[in-house]
Amino acid sequence: MVAVDGKVYLFGGTTSNLKSTVGPDHLRDSAELWRFDPDASSWSLLPSSPHMARHAAALSAHRKQLWLFGGARMSAPKDDEEAATTASLHHLWSYDVDVPRGWIRVLATGSPPKGLQYSAVALFPGTSKLIFTGGAVCNSGCKTVDDTHSLDVGGSAPFVWRRLSLGPRPASRYRHTLVAMEEDADDKDEGSIMAILAGWLRFVLCFEDIPMRSVYLFGGESYHPSYTYQNDVAVLWRPQGKHGDDQDRRQKEGVLSYYLDLLLPYLTGVGLVLGVACWKWRTRYRGTGRSQAHRGNVLKGPSVTT
Repeated sequence: MVAVDGKVYLFGGTTSNLKSTVGPDHLRDSAELWRFDPDASSWSLLPSSPHMARHAAALSAHRKQLWLFGGARMSAPKDDEEAATTASLHHLWSYDVDVPRGWIRVLATGSPPKGLQYSAVALFPGTSKLIFTGGAVCNSGCKTVDDTHSLDVGGSAPFVWRRLSLGPRPASRYRHTLVAMEEDADDKDEGSIMAILAGWLRFVLCFEDIPMRSVYLFGGESYHPSYTYQNDVAVLWRPQGKHGDDQDRRQKEGVLSYYLDLLLPYLTGVGLVLGVACWKWRTRYRGTGRSQAHRGNVLKGPSVTT
């Protein structure tokens, strides 16, 4: 379920087969795509195709496009080359919500995610990159995976899958939740002198605050070493790399602004050292004739108020 322009989109899943209440035929996959309008409090069914029937797929959105990857089927049509059996599905699909004509298969190269069922996906804030993590592989028995991939859907096909290296990774899992957030980097240290000075320096130099983008992962289930319900929260920081988000950030925000933000902690530290040194100097010489004369000259100025 995703939201686009104030409307919510719901796709696929499994529905109950009223003709059979027990056994493997009790559930069947759905290919339905529904749109909910909160203002009108109404649901509307959009065009879709029977061959798109699936459950456990990863659904996200960028601008006016829905993006669908993976999933699984209770059963599969014999003429469907995406999955000749009930194994995991592995294609990438898009859907234009402004022109709802149906799902379109999108070509993508590179190394796709291994977790094709119940993986989690989120749009990285301020970019056109979809972040996929975790999921399960159930071709012959099931196992969970812990890898993370990105897919930039801002250009034109074929798109390229990229596996991300994020350092320590959470335990492998599926059925988990992934949320991407953009927040002011100063908010977390709202009461600290460092944050105040950093914000003041940005204001004086006419630079906007550069937001901190993070991806939060919660919960899920794991198969190994034993079946476990996860109850942890992990933070996946923005990926780094020669062709990663740092390069995009330099291009979009400007080289000077980018490197200024990197130097802010050091500049702030130098400012604190100089401020303490100045305070100690004034304390040491306060009360001397030189200091009194200096202050007297200043106070005589017509523009000075006390």
